[in-house]
Amino acid sequence: MNEMGYRNEDAVYALSEAGRLLKPRGGQVAVDPTAVMLLAYMAHNAYDWPPTEEMRRRHIPCRCYSRGWDVAARAFGMTIAGGEKAAQIIAEGGDLEAMMTARRTTARNRLSQTAKFLQAQGLIKLLVPADVRRERPATWLLLLGDERENREVEAWARECLGV
Repeated sequence: MNEMGYRNEDAVYALSEAGRLLKPRGGQVAVDPTAVMLLAYMAHNAYDWPPTEEMRRRHIPCRCYSRGWDVAARAFGMTIAGGEKAAQIIAEGGDLEAMMTARRTTARNRLSQTAKFLQAQGLIKLLVPADVRRERPATWLLLLGDERENREVEAWARECLGV
């Protein structure tokens, strides 16, 4: 299936162009590059709207991201322990695993804060909370269209997910 993400990504860049990803920064307003990167990644990894006939038949939700922050952080290179710092830690007999754990935690925190910004902008909505015990990430609805379209996308996603 090739229904993943291309129209969704186009919608992300249209929202950015319309100023929906601007954030106050030092007395100025600027695009938040992490927000653009995260929303584009989520959009790329979600099925496009509207659903195809096969997606309707199989009850596959559109514009839902459920891969989690760790997968996104790896894709962005936020968890790599490389370069001189990692070499120095290894050479000094340090705990590279502790450094990696710290990097994962920092990446999760950064992406969680970015998700809060995207929620505040009305661009994503939590549909299914994460289940830490079962190691299931949250499911986020991407609100990339106008109000009418977003209502339709949400109704379809809720029907598919049973929420």
